[in-house]
Amino acid sequence: MRVSLPAVYSINQKRLSNEIRCLSVPAMQIEAEVPRYSHGKHSGYLIRSQALGHEVAVLKKAATYPADLRWIVVADVGEGFAELDLRSAHWARHPDIHAEPINYGQAFRQTLTSWRDAFHYVPENPAERIVGLRPPQIGAIHAVHAHWAVSEGVATVVLPTGTGKTETMLSLLITAAASKLLVVVPTDVLRTQLSDKFVSLGILKHPDSAVLNKSALTPIICSLRHVPRTVEEVDQVFEVSHVIVTTSSILSKATFAEHLRESASTRAGPWPSWVGPLLVCLFSCLGHR
Repeated sequence: MRVSLPAVYSINQKRLSNEIRCLSVPAMQIEAEVPRYSHGKHSGYLIRSQALGHEVAVLKKAATYPADLRWIVVADVGEGFAELDLRSAHWARHPDIHAEPINYGQAFRQTLTSWRDAFHYVPENPAERIVGLRPPQIGAIHAVHAHWAVSEGVATVVLPTGTGKTETMLSLLITAAASKLLVVVPTDVLRTQLSDKFVSLGILKHPDSAVLNKSALTPIICSLRHVPRTVEEVDQVFEVSHVIVTTSSILSKATFAEHLRESASTRAGPWPSWVGPLLVCLFSCLGHR
């Protein structure tokens, strides 16, 4: 039977109504056996597949679950299904899910360490089924690093639509080993799209891609939708996020910009990348600045 499993987020919470996520295992589709499961008051199904190497229980939402089950997906599944689609369900238990309280400082360090020497400038080659970067992307990455090597001024990347500006951003995050990144976009739709792409690391984490080592960890992403109103609220969001994606309308709020500057200048803990030189890169389409 075909079974679709939901993505696993090692971190999935909200700070001041802003979504904070860190992807551990992307959603997947497998072939599996799905026998019934019953234990005390719990009943549901077990997913058994060689692709997993372990059993996954599918149970209804409950206050507690059997202690011997390490992988549990919460879903209300009926009977007589030809395939099992659990992509909209969520994990109640998985070894990769961080237990509270989360040591964010340690998580940041582990992520940055996993990026060291993990990036490879592999050009794509569809004829040979090589998943990699396009020539304009590779050129843009080298050009930005060359600029940053001699200047602290703003770097501007101008690429045609469809060339892959987002993957270029992801590549710069990894190759620059940025300990904190603020991404500003003009619309809510782009905020959602870029947040999802930074969560997954896009083509860099494609199963067939050799651009990024499999051992490289994904960053903790905040999709900033609600304006922090104090310096303390800025810290609450930014100190737990590796990448913050927001809109220009939020960043332009006078109070938020003021609190952001104050936090960066007075609170060095969450802000290692702001304390030193601030590197800025603008991305634009051809003919649009």
